[in-house]
Amino acid sequence: MKKHFPFIIVGGGIVGSTAAYYLTRSGYPVILLDKEVGQASQAAAGIICPWFSKRRNKKWYHLVVHGAEFYRQFIQDLTEDGFDASSLFKETGTLILRKNEKDLHRDLENADSKREQSPSIGKVSTLTQEAIHDLFPLIDSPWPGSLIKGVAE
Repeated sequence: MKKHFPFIIVGGGIVGSTAAYYLTRSGYPVILLDKEVGQASQAAAGIICPWFSKRRNKKWYHLVVHGAEFYRQFIQDLTEDGFDASSLFKETGTLILRKNEKDLHRDLENADSKREQSPSIGKVSTLTQEAIHDLFPLIDSPWPGSLIKGVAE
């Protein structure tokens, strides 16, 4: 094999660790530098549930939607390589509280239009205040909400 200088990746967050994994998997030497354990950047956090963000930046949206789709492939690759990835990715959901019916209807419509770009958006349903309290006993909301399934934790 041709000798390669190592790739040096600064930052062991989700992006740095994933890059190191795929470079190593492809046979390249990698040095991963990070200052502490247990940190995540705000930049990566938007990948968790980007579909209902109020941000209008199309480049950001494109990046995070494809990032959300990428997680499934990443977990599959880790599993195929013999790693127990069961604790790394869990599909749960996101609850968005809405003050009016118009926003609830818009969530349902947005989900249908965005599902073509991003199948992992999952099912979107409208919940009453009572249903929210039944699912999330610590939340006593005066408003109904939209529950988005298929997002990650």
